Amino acid sequence: MQHVYVLHGYSASPEDHWFQDIKNQLNDDQTQVTLIHFPDSAYPDVKAWQGTLDHHVPKIDDTTFFVAHSLGVISLLHFFHRHQIQYLGGMLLVSGFREALPALPELDDYVAQSQQIPQTLQLRAGAYMYLSDHDAYVPPEWSIRLALELNIPYEQIAHAGHFLAEDGYTTFPALVKRLHHMLRA
Repeated sequence: MQHVYVLHGYSASPEDHWFQDIKNQLNDDQTQVTLIHFPDSAYPDVKAWQGTLDHHVPKIDDTTFFVAHSLGVISLLHFFHRHQIQYLGGMLLVSGFREALPALPELDDYVAQSQQIPQTLQLRAGAYMYLSDHDAYVPPEWSIRLALELNIPYEQIAHAGHFLAEDGYTTFPALVKRLHHMLRA
C-alpha cells in the first residue's frame, strides 16, 4: 500500500482548492491519500504544525509520497530535517519557498523557525515543483531558487496565481497526472 499525504498552506484547509480532488482521483485499494489538517491555519504555529505531522505521518519509506502547497512546503521540509528523513517515494511541491514573503509579513516568524531543511533527499520516483509566473504571494524566483537548492525540476505555469480556487484551481490535472505516474513508477 502506498500512502500520499497532502499538506495545505496558510489560511487553508483540506477542503479548499484542489486538495480533495487529489484524494478523489487517486485514493484506491493500492493508494491511501490522507489530507493533513493543520490547526489554526490563519495563525500558523510551527510547533503545532510539526506536531500534526508527527501525529499523522507515522513512518516514511519508498512507498510514502507528499504533495505540499505554499507554507505546507517549508513545513514538510522542516519535518524531514527534524526526523532526518533521507529516503522516500516522492514529492510534489507547489509554490514552495523558504524566505520571508513581503506580501505576508505575518508569516515571518514561522518562516524564520522553519529554515532547517534536509541537505539530501533520495526519492524513488522523484520530485517536482510547480510555480506560477503571476503568484501574488510567492515570487516565482523564490520557488525556482528552492527547486534548485533541492535539485529538483520545476515547471512555471502562466497565469496560475497562487494555485488557489479563486485562481481557477479547484482541480490540478497536471499534478494528479504526474503523481499518478510517480505512484506507478
